[in-house]
This record gives sequence, structure tokens and C-alpha cells, in this order.
Amino acid sequence: MDKKMSDFTERAMKILMAESESDYGEKYRGDYLTQYRDYVGSADNISAKREKANGFFVTVNTGFIGASAYFDVNSVEAAYVQAVVGLMFCFVWGRMIHSYKTLNGSKFDVIQLMERHLPLAPFAAEEFVQKNSPKTHVSLTTVEKYVPGVFAVLHVFSAIFLISLKG
Repeated sequence: MDKKMSDFTERAMKILMAESESDYGEKYRGDYLTQYRDYVGSADNISAKREKANGFFVTVNTGFIGASAYFDVNSVEAAYVQAVVGLMFCFVWGRMIHSYKTLNGSKFDVIQLMERHLPLAPFAAEEFVQKNSPKTHVSLTTVEKYVPGVFAVLHVFSAIFLISLKG
């Protein structure tokens, strides 16, 4: 780990460990474990929200493309509008995926800092295995971020197809 990262980790640990065990008192370990459990739960909640948001965007994009194919788009302008609106949805979706990735990444970094004071560090071990295993691992985010791009291509091809029918 380079010095800059080491300093960053040290500062983060100082912020995380707001009060020492001796200053806190006898309930320190129990409260620490409760906060750890709750914080891990908050990372799970972010993942659940991310999954719901992805479901929403898949539904909207699928419906949008399906509706444009089902209903007769009666002008070239309408086909352009359909493509632009669809592309905007895809752009927002891609940004949202990135935002959830960075939020969850930060949460897992904090979880790993908390694990330094626990007997086991499963999240740190999992990250190590994923990065160093001879088995190839592709992160879910890597796969997930291609989906809005696929829909963007579908919106463009759908508009081209509709325009060619009117041309």
C-alpha cells in the first residue's frame, strides 16, 4: 500500500474509532458488534434499492421500445423523440449504477475497517479472494453497466427502423 493510501486509511480509522474502548466503558464490544451488524445491513439495503432501480429501468426501457413498435409512430420527429428520451433514460440509469457502485464501495471499505477490530474479517477476505483467485471473477457492476448501453443501442436501432419505414 502506498503512503497516500496508508494516510487515507489511517485518517478513516481515526474517524471511525470515535471513542476508545476504555473511554466508552464495558458495553463497548456489544455496541461495536451491534453497529457492525447494522452497518452491514445498510449495505444490503443499498443493494436491494439498486436491484429495484434496475428493475424499474428495465421495465421502462422495455415498455418504451415495445410501445414504439406496437403503436404506429406517425412521424420522423416522433421517432427522434423516442430515441432521445430512451437514450436519456439509459444515461440516467448508467449514472445511477455508478453512484450505487461508489456508495457500496465506500460502505464495504468502512466494513473492512471495522473488521480490523473483530476476530474474523469475511468481507476483507472475500475481496482478497476475488482479486487474487486463479478463477476469473467478473464483478456484477461490470456486467450490470452494459445493460443500459444495450438498451441505448436498441433505442437507436428502433428509431432508425421507424424512420426507414416512413422514409
